[in-house]
Amino acid sequence: MMNCFTRQKLDLTIKLLGKKRDGLRHELDSVLEELHECYEAKAMIDGIEAVSVRFGDLLEELKFVSGYDITNIKFNALTAFAKADDIEETNREMKFFGSDLRIDFGNEKFIYYVFNTFSGYIFGDLGDIQADGKTLLEHCSFENNGTKNLVVDKNIDDVICRFDLKKTFSWDASVDNDGFLEQAVYSLIRKKKVVSIEYFEKEKQKSLGSR
Repeated sequence: MMNCFTRQKLDLTIKLLGKKRDGLRHELDSVLEELHECYEAKAMIDGIEAVSVRFGDLLEELKFVSGYDITNIKFNALTAFAKADDIEETNREMKFFGSDLRIDFGNEKFIYYVFNTFSGYIFGDLGDIQADGKTLLEHCSFENNGTKNLVVDKNIDDVICRFDLKKTFSWDASVDNDGFLEQAVYSLIRKKKVVSIEYFEKEKQKSLGSR
């Protein structure tokens, strides 16, 4: 409290402090609203085990979150171990060895992910039906450049990819310094542009109990 004052000075101080109070109150309300939204988003994400998305939707979201065009995509359903003459064996090897994805952006940045036991499989079976009604195998070609690769290269937009939210985005072997893929996947969840969502068991039980 001021030791020396006049009525005029008090009136001015009260007016200024009142404005400051109102500004702080507005700022606090804004912070509380944003904090509430963050808590809600975290609760939603924490309940999701995995999400499946259409690859074309993922690519569009990647361009949005990165701010750059995509210049190149290399998507292997299986690297080095694929057998063009033995689909059943190829299927087993894909589940064992996993897949990998590299996407290059116009600013010379890139992301690279390996999908396996440790990071979560992105594909389940060569016979799985994709968004266009064709099997995963029908979206692939066998590439032989010293080693045989099973490459996803036909109508890649309609290929369905599954992401294990905790495994995929916590595995150190990936290269994604800006977290573009994680941002894109979470954005698709928020926009409800997903094929399916898998919840953790306790969340499944909550859903069943609320019916």
